[in-house]
Formats: sequence, C-alpha cells, structure tokens
Amino acid sequence: MARLAARDDGARYAESVRVVCARLPGDKIAQLGQSAAYQLLRAKLALGDYADLAAMMIQQSSVLYPGDKQLDYIQMVERLFAETPIPAERLSRALTEINVNGIKSAPLIMASIGALSKRTASPELNRVAARIEEALLGDALLLGVVPIDSILKLLGISRQQRRDS
Repeated sequence: MARLAARDDGARYAESVRVVCARLPGDKIAQLGQSAAYQLLRAKLALGDYADLAAMMIQQSSVLYPGDKQLDYIQMVERLFAETPIPAERLSRALTEINVNGIKSAPLIMASIGALSKRTASPELNRVAARIEEALLGDALLLGVVPIDSILKLLGISRQQRRDS
C-alpha cells in the first residue's frame, strides 16, 4: 500500500488506500499484529497523512509495544522512516507534523534518524541532522534510550553530509 501511495500516479489511489488504512480500535490493531500494523503506518506516511500517522503511532506504541517492548517500538519507528518511499523534501514537514501531533522524545529522534538514512544530503536534511544532534546533546536521558547503533548511524550520516556539502 505504501508503494502504491508513493507512486507518481498515487493520488488516484489515495482515497482507496485511506479507506483500507482507516484508524482501527486497539483490539483490531492487536489482532493485526506488528507486521500488518507497520504497513498501515507506512501507507499513512507515504500518503502524507501525518496527523493520522502520529495518532496511529501513539496507539500502536501502547497496544503493540507495551512496557519493555518500547525499544522495539522506537526501532520500528526508525525503520518506518528509513524504508517508506517518500521524497526527501517532504521529510522535514513529516517530522514537524508528527511532533506537533504528539510524537516526542526518543520516537521523534528515531523517526528523524530513519528519515536521514539512505537519502542524499541536502540543506533540509542537514538541518534535521543538526536538530537531532542538538536534542541528543541537550538531554542525557535520550542518550540512555536511543540505541547506540542508531547514534552511530547518525554520526556516520552527519559525517557523510558534511563531506558532500
């Protein structure tokens, strides 16, 4: 569904994808499981439905990733933004809108790291990287939550972006 929504002619399928990906009650999300629920998030991100995306992310966090599964949740969020085919120029807006709609702290950092992954450096993405670095340096608690592999990935991306600029 995400690939269909992200196609150049995806607008003609957008309404059908939105119907299929309508927000479901928690018990239905639990029945779908993590894999299928992840695909719903990918479709929302690809469609640019950022307010719905944030609401679904919050719902899935509590329904599918309760308690000690939160590390799995933030890793899924990073993967979501790394793997979903959306143009780089829409990433900053996507991150801002999910933040305004309730995605904060470690999930926002992980979404940002994912957004930078596998994308060519640009001034807009350089600003995203700078915001992440500032947030991590300004909050020692985040350094204890964000997986070291993701921090190392961010450092590699930042180094590459500086080299390319």
